[in-house]
Amino acid sequence: MSKGIEVINHDKQQTHWYDNMGQVRDGYHNFDELYEFRLLYNAALFNEWAAQRKYRVRKSWYHAETPYDPIFGGGWFVVMAELPSGQITNHYKGKDWDLFRVPEVGVARAWDGHSSGDVAVRLREFLRLEEKANIEHIRSKREISKKAVPIPAVDLDKDGFGWGPTKVV
Repeated sequence: MSKGIEVINHDKQQTHWYDNMGQVRDGYHNFDELYEFRLLYNAALFNEWAAQRKYRVRKSWYHAETPYDPIFGGGWFVVMAELPSGQITNHYKGKDWDLFRVPEVGVARAWDGHSSGDVAVRLREFLRLEEKANIEHIRSKREISKKAVPIPAVDLDKDGFGWGPTKVV
């Protein structure tokens, strides 16, 4: 038997052998592609938050728990965002450092013990809070517009600026 990773699809009664986990496919993408997408989505989002100074976003080569030892022995860094719903982090290889145009700190803030599952829950909660904030913002704009001086109604069709028939004079 050759070395590698055996993936059995019982539905299709197929067996596939892969040299590494990154080659394993879900029918559409392999793990390497999905991790690349995650990296790029994460960089785009963290860069936007940092540019807007909306949330505290930082990157570092060192964890707070081991400030004198490079992450995973070196060649890796952590990016962290602190959201109203909690801290979220990801680790990436050093070659991707420049994708994250966020402030660098000597040592990352202390990890709060979150798991991957916690990050998913926090991101869903964050999206719920953002949606609620957007709805409140729209409602407050409506209230402001109700207090504004009303603009007289104009019959646009009569004046030839609407969608109805127009007269050529």
